[in-house]
Amino acid sequence: MAGSLPLRMAAFGMLACLALLGVETLNSVRARAEQLQKAEASVTSLARALVQHADDMLSLADVMLVSLVETARSEGLQLPALGRLNLLLERRATMLQRGLRFSIHGPDGALLATSHPGADAGPAERDEFLHQGAAGGGVAYLGLPVRDRASGAWMLTLSRRIEGPDGSLAGVAVATIETAHFVAHYAWLGLGPQSTVALFRDDGTVLVRHPPHDDLIGRRRLRQDILQSGKDGPEKPDRYISPVDGVKRIGAFHRAENHPILLVVSLSVENVLTGWRNDLAKRAMITGGLILLLAFLGVRLTRSALERHRVAQALAESEASFRSLAENSSDVAMRVDMQCIIRYVSPGIQPWLGWQPQQIAGQFMPNLVAAEDRGTIQATLLRMVSEGLPPTRHTLRLHRRDGALVWAELALHPMRDPRTGRPDGAVIVARDIGEHKAREAQLHRLASTDGLTGLANRRAFDETLEREWRRMVRGDGALSLLLLDVDRFKPFNDRHGHPQGDCCLKAVADALSTLARRPADLAARYGGEEMVLLLPDTDSAGAARMAEAARAAIEGLQWPHEDNTPFRVVTVSIGVATASHGSGLMAAEQLVKAADGALYHAKRNGRNRIVLAEALAERPALPAGGMEDWPPPTRAGQPGQPERG
Repeated sequence: MAGSLPLRMAAFGMLACLALLGVETLNSVRARAEQLQKAEASVTSLARALVQHADDMLSLADVMLVSLVETARSEGLQLPALGRLNLLLERRATMLQRGLRFSIHGPDGALLATSHPGADAGPAERDEFLHQGAAGGGVAYLGLPVRDRASGAWMLTLSRRIEGPDGSLAGVAVATIETAHFVAHYAWLGLGPQSTVALFRDDGTVLVRHPPHDDLIGRRRLRQDILQSGKDGPEKPDRYISPVDGVKRIGAFHRAENHPILLVVSLSVENVLTGWRNDLAKRAMITGGLILLLAFLGVRLTRSALERHRVAQALAESEASFRSLAENSSDVAMRVDMQCIIRYVSPGIQPWLGWQPQQIAGQFMPNLVAAEDRGTIQATLLRMVSEGLPPTRHTLRLHRRDGALVWAELALHPMRDPRTGRPDGAVIVARDIGEHKAREAQLHRLASTDGLTGLANRRAFDETLEREWRRMVRGDGALSLLLLDVDRFKPFNDRHGHPQGDCCLKAVADALSTLARRPADLAARYGGEEMVLLLPDTDSAGAARMAEAARAAIEGLQWPHEDNTPFRVVTVSIGVATASHGSGLMAAEQLVKAADGALYHAKRNGRNRIVLAEALAERPALPAGGMEDWPPPTRAGQPGQPERG
């Protein structure tokens, strides 16, 4: 029996080494898979955001093209109309986005008017002229990329056909966009070496590529499986070997909603796994050290199996070695007892949270956690030390010594007394994930902000409305909604043009956003010239005051609007609705519908006023500039059905 003890201990030591090696191998494989999954999620979100950027750029150009085509149809393409068109384009050149040019050409490609005198006129055999000469109707056409003959730069072309009274080709309106604008935007992202971003036409033609590769521009290089799939949205990320440079990449693509383009973002697998490889090397060194240590301890334990004091000495050495590993790790390791009191914390806590280890030892561990997650962590730790709850992970915020909150991932592992097997506290490994959270927040902002006004977009408003509605239903407060519409905005656009209309919407949005002072208030662009202001915990009287403040602030801009009689400046009409437990509104959609109905009454009764939805059954609309003069004048027998503008 005594003679077999060393053999059994040697076998046990070998199994322990193999188990440790297996666990580390499994963890490394799992970490690699998680790193690739994070890269796939990142590349998918990035493709969606970047194709939206390109789509918005083309939409901006198309809005101007539509205006040019309408102007050319109404005034003709003969002198002196061409002189006025040239003057109009030159005056608006300063308002156009950098790298965006507009021109009007005759049927033969001759340059008739341009926003940039001296720019490349473009031959009549160029792709967009051939297409518009053969096509009918006024549909925008995204042509093949061309080189500017003056600068040599690659340009994207978007064109519309100008038809004569008999339907024949009278000319072509062309917008050109420097691809350098997109390349600079993609370079700013800093995706890392061997990563690429490419914008394609829906027939697979390369329009833009970063890093630049002139030999690929204008060629059909997109894989057929991508062209034939994903018609209804983005495909799942794909791992492939590039036929251009042989680099293995993770790629994802997304199609634009409004134009025949799609964008592919590809990250180098080697670059994605750089951090994992570095961590693997460190772990391999640590694991090798641990295996050597275990082998050494096994030999010592085998030789001193019958000597209890040597066993105790070996255990002490093992504990010291593990403590050394914890203290030299970039992660923060803590050990808590059965009452969640910190008994040990590694020195890595000082550069991260600002606390010295001796300042933390003896403290109640949940006190380090932000208030909203403190109860959850405390309950988990107590169950872990009392019931042997299995290891868990939590993402939450921790308090720094200076009072700031930082994001961390906590891995909680139960500890057991090696002699009795009973729970003996827990080990907590904390990791800094602040940079990851910052990247997530940046992508969320890109996906939830309206590109023109800077306000929250429709999707962000819908999500916030549903969340605040549920909170209102659970509590006993009120939820108010202001729905604003710029008065007679279509005539304003027709008179001043879409660029000036965009400037007007931005000014209105800026005035509205200044009223959303509370953290829960939300100003958003609802659609077109309609905007909303969501006011949680605000009753009807408070919402009416906010609506009047918004109406007065926008009228106070004194933005000239000759077609908005009798005010002659830009004004808004506002519908106000408030939901509470006694309001009778049963769903968030009904709150929007009530505000929309109130807005309709404001439009019908003279504009530049606010109307409360709850007052419609007993009072007419509020008068312009105030809330006292009832009722407003109407034409006998002509109630009218005004347009929404």
